[in-house]
Amino acid sequence: MGLPKMNLDEQFIDVRIHYFPQWDKRGDWTIAYGTTEQLRSNTGYCDTDANVIYLDGRAFPTMSADGQRAFIIHEICHDVGAAFHNRRWAIRMEHAARTADRLGESDVAEILRSDIYSYFGNGLSLAYNAEGISTYLDDLLAHNPDISFDGLRKRLSKFFGYRISKINRDFGPEIQSFADNSGIE
Repeated sequence: MGLPKMNLDEQFIDVRIHYFPQWDKRGDWTIAYGTTEQLRSNTGYCDTDANVIYLDGRAFPTMSADGQRAFIIHEICHDVGAAFHNRRWAIRMEHAARTADRLGESDVAEILRSDIYSYFGNGLSLAYNAEGISTYLDDLLAHNPDISFDGLRKRLSKFFGYRISKINRDFGPEIQSFADNSGIE
């Protein structure tokens, strides 16, 4: 069935009210169709300096109402979660997907979870602990047998959404032991 189509401003306000009630209480943020430069050559861009969500004026109107809603949520999650498609962003997206479930917007929830997976893979399904790190390292090595130690640390950082320095601080000896046992230099 899906949601009814709304104009851009109505959709933005509705998403703010239902998904991000604590965000932008002063109403500083706006939404607009952007130029290629404003979009940074993407289909959407959350400009935290200008407080504007920019959308591609060719792509966005062709989306279903559910797709539009999910897309706006995705971009707002870059402000309330993280600028990049990392763990903090994915966690905030999953929170929004649970909200969509509660609101009976199952198609929006499905789109959000698909988006999480397309950018983040199964990262949320693995806990950030020694077992999760070990599971990811095994999978990473199985698919990338020639990976370097530096490449391994960068992939761990991206997958779990933490800086390399934090990953080293939390699991440095385990990662080094894995690398040594696997012949990774």
